[in-house]
Amino acid sequence: MLNRARKNKPSADPMAPYYTVIYAFVFICVAAVATTLFSPKQKFSEMDILDASQMLIHNGQGHQFKHGANSFFEHKTLADAKQMFMSALSDTNNLGSCKTSKGLEEGNEEMEIELPESYDWREAYPQCVQTPVNIGDRNCSSSYAFASVGAVQDKICMATNKTVQLSVQEVLDCDTNSQGCEGGYVNKVLQYGKKKGYVTAECHEYSGDKQECEVDHFESNECRLDNTIYKVNDYCIAVQEENIKRELFKNGPVVAQLQPYTDFLAYSEGSYHRTSESFKFNG
Repeated sequence: MLNRARKNKPSADPMAPYYTVIYAFVFICVAAVATTLFSPKQKFSEMDILDASQMLIHNGQGHQFKHGANSFFEHKTLADAKQMFMSALSDTNNLGSCKTSKGLEEGNEEMEIELPESYDWREAYPQCVQTPVNIGDRNCSSSYAFASVGAVQDKICMATNKTVQLSVQEVLDCDTNSQGCEGGYVNKVLQYGKKKGYVTAECHEYSGDKQECEVDHFESNECRLDNTIYKVNDYCIAVQEENIKRELFKNGPVVAQLQPYTDFLAYSEGSYHRTSESFKFNG
C-alpha cells in the first residue's frame, strides 16, 4: 500500500504578533496626526465662559463655591472677557494718600479714628442705598466709570441726605482721557469730575455703549446750562486693609479693584477662592 506523500506545512512567523502591534501603533499615530491637521482644537481664547460640561466638572470637585449660568457672560468667550477687564484704579503712582490713613508723611497729623468691630455703610446710611443700574448684556467695559461715579453719588448723599443718580454715559461719551467701552482708569474719571463735574443721569441717559459726544455738548447740555453739576473736590488712595477701613468709616464708600481669574466668571454661590487651574486676566 502506497502512502500519499504529505507536504510539510510552512512554519508560522514568530514575529507576526509584533508586526500586528507595530501596524496598529502606526495606524493610531497617522489617525492622530490627521485629526490634528484636519480637525484642530478650539483656541483657548475662543472657548465659551459658560461651558456646561466644565461647570459640571467644577461643581463635582468639592470646591467651596459653585459655578452656574448667568446672563452677563452668556454667549461670551474668554477673549470677550479679557477685553471687558481692561480697567484699573490708576495709571500713575503719584496719587496722594488719604488723610484718614495711618503713617502719613511728616507734617500731616494723623486722624483719631476708632474703628468698630463691624461696620456696614448700608446700615449706617440706609437712605443712601440705591438700586444698581442694569448695565445690560452688551460688551461694554464700563465698570471703572460706574464704580467711580457710584462712590461719588454715595458721598453726596452722606452730605445732603438726598440720593442722586449721576450720568455715567457722559463720562463714556465725552471724557477724552478714558476709552469709553474699551476700559479706563478710576483716577481719570474722578479727574473728569473734578475738572468738568458730573451731570445727572436724566440729562445724559445711559445707552449701554459709547456714543458720539457732540461738539457743543458742554455749552448746550440742559444741566450744564443750568449749572446743575456735581464736582469732585479731591480724591486720594488708601493702601492696606486698615487704611481702607478707616477711609470707608470716615468718608464713605471707596472704589476697589478685584483681579479676576477665569474661574470667577461663572461664579454662582458659595465662598470664592482661586482654584489651581485658573489664571488671571492681564487687564
